[in-house]
Amino acid sequence: MSKIGLPKGLCELIRRENPVRSNTVIILVTLDYSGYPRPCLLSPYQVVCGRGPNEVLVAVNTGSTTHSNLLERAKCTLIFFTPPTAVYVKGETSKIRDAADGNTLFRVTLREIKEDYSEVAPIITQPLFDDSKVKPQYTQTYLEISE
Repeated sequence: MSKIGLPKGLCELIRRENPVRSNTVIILVTLDYSGYPRPCLLSPYQVVCGRGPNEVLVAVNTGSTTHSNLLERAKCTLIFFTPPTAVYVKGETSKIRDAADGNTLFRVTLREIKEDYSEVAPIITQPLFDDSKVKPQYTQTYLEISE
């Protein structure tokens, strides 16, 4: 299989060496036990580039439905909003380890990347969340996942 790499702008958003994280919403979609897509909202504190160009690391809450779906079906799609496009990253997952902060770390090996862009209706903003009440917890997660 040929190497698949993330677009440059997306790499900047989630690169491991950058401790200054934005409050951009990243959507992780898994398949539940009935085959339906199940979205989970993550932050760039929970998603970092892996060591290789074709992997991303994610931290999800241990015991969550997303955690179970990643373990049982080992597939996901990450959705990033990078105006003027959305980027869909499909991959296969494998558990790395349980983290001290109540999360489980997973490796997503990239299988396909698609950019969604419309000249007549481009995306003009990113969805953002207020991280003021969770920043210390998210910073700990980022430190765990970026080791």
